[in-house]
Amino acid sequence: MTLPETYAGLAGSPAIAPSGVIVVTGGAGQGIGSGISRALAAVGWTVAIADRDISAARDVARDMRSDGMDAHAVEIDVSDEESVARAFSRAIPELGSLRGLVNNAGVGLVKKLAEVSVPEWDLLHAVDLRGAFLCSRAAIPDIIRNGGGGIVNIGSVQALGPHYGYSTYAAAKAGLIGLSRGIAADHGRDGIRCSIIHPGLVDSPQNREIFAAWGDPEEWIADYIGSRQMIPRLIRPDEVGAVAAFLLSDAGQSITATEIVIDGGSSRMAFDRTGDDE
Repeated sequence: MTLPETYAGLAGSPAIAPSGVIVVTGGAGQGIGSGISRALAAVGWTVAIADRDISAARDVARDMRSDGMDAHAVEIDVSDEESVARAFSRAIPELGSLRGLVNNAGVGLVKKLAEVSVPEWDLLHAVDLRGAFLCSRAAIPDIIRNGGGGIVNIGSVQALGPHYGYSTYAAAKAGLIGLSRGIAADHGRDGIRCSIIHPGLVDSPQNREIFAAWGDPEEWIADYIGSRQMIPRLIRPDEVGAVAAFLLSDAGQSITATEIVIDGGSSRMAFDRTGDDE
């Protein structure tokens, strides 16, 4: 099996000792969820790809198995309490001992707050924040019974400093920061650690669809990474996956209540270079 260069060095490391099942919600997409799922499976975890689109989840799991990875599709609607309970009480236990969870499922919205409808607000928060609460609550008892493990939440740099039109999305992702710290505080003595990753501009089909609505996506990307990032390139999904794999491994067993930013330096730019002659 050929591993992406980003996390190939993790495989076989004595610090990476996967044993059990990791659930990745929203793992059927071609962006961050897929990158995380592959990174975890590449170092030896059994990955449950939990997604509302079960057909897409099965396709991703089948592709991963063809590459020698242990991956399985599980149907779930993270915003629905009964669906979450059903997945964590029936489908997931059949795969092995649950040792971790990545709350990645999410929807986006780019719209000024004054133009956001209540249904739009409710849908985004139901998936992005309530879904992480429901899945964490369902997973924690099993993780404790199986000897402990980790939870990784996927936030966003928008929670740290929202761009124009991202107020609703930023609010949900900021809520995830508090949820992550709360899980770490509530269950650290139960053997559970929890941290949050804040990706910046990730190269994904969903993001490219958004950029296309604003004009030429390649032109927009080039302008953004050239003027608003310290490292002028898009972030790859497997880079986010590599960090999640580290946090969920034995190497990350003393890391909890932590925020890790993967954004090419955009959230730390003291200025932007839009309009530079360089």
